[in-house]
Amino acid sequence: IVVVALSIYGLRISVLRLHDLDKSGFFVLPLIFIAFIPTIGIVAPISIFIGFFFLLFTPGTAGPNQFGPQPPVNKKN
Repeated sequence: IVVVALSIYGLRISVLRLHDLDKSGFFVLPLIFIAFIPTIGIVAPISIFIGFFFLLFTPGTAGPNQFGPQPPVNKKN
């Protein structure tokens, strides 16, 4: 149950990050489907690792995009 809950949460965060990059959330689907293809199952962890590093280190779009306005900057009081 915990693995399913964390997987759903990770999928949600990935889609939100893709929206920050002005991309559709459907771009995360190939990463999910690659993991379930048995003939390339050995490649799945590598491709998922590369995909999530792309999401982690790519800067978001500046200003508003098709998914909404830019979130406010976090400021220290």
